[in-house]
Amino acid sequence: MWKRRVAGGLLAFALLTSAALAADDDKKDPKKKDTPPPPDPTMTECVVPFRPAIVLDGRTATEEQMLALASRVKHYQAQLATYRACLNPLMNAARTTGDSARDSEIVKQYNDSVSAESDVVKAYNAILAQHRAAQGILPIGKSTKTARSG
Repeated sequence: MWKRRVAGGLLAFALLTSAALAADDDKKDPKKKDTPPPPDPTMTECVVPFRPAIVLDGRTATEEQMLALASRVKHYQAQLATYRACLNPLMNAARTTGDSARDSEIVKQYNDSVSAESDVVKAYNAILAQHRAAQGILPIGKSTKTARSG
């Protein structure tokens, strides 16, 4: 029982002491807030998003399947945008420190993500074109109107 009281008392003392020290720090620098420092960009790891499978027969796909596929593609694009936003400060840090090897590595990761996005969008557009053709829908930009003569 007494061990719990001592441990509880030590915990309370530690909390009060840290609060008092923080208050003293704030008095010294009124602009200082309780926000943590920004993460060190050299220590940040950016997570490459999982590439969705773009396998669907557009000729036989239902409207719901096409909408679900479009949603997966858009979600992937949003994840890639987040990934590239994560890479930007790393690239800037590498350039600031003159670490050309790290900069080249990050630029390659960035470019690979752009290529992956392009591949996924091209695959989706091919399926969409198949689906529209099967539904009798003309490609975007095409018209059934004929040119007037005379």
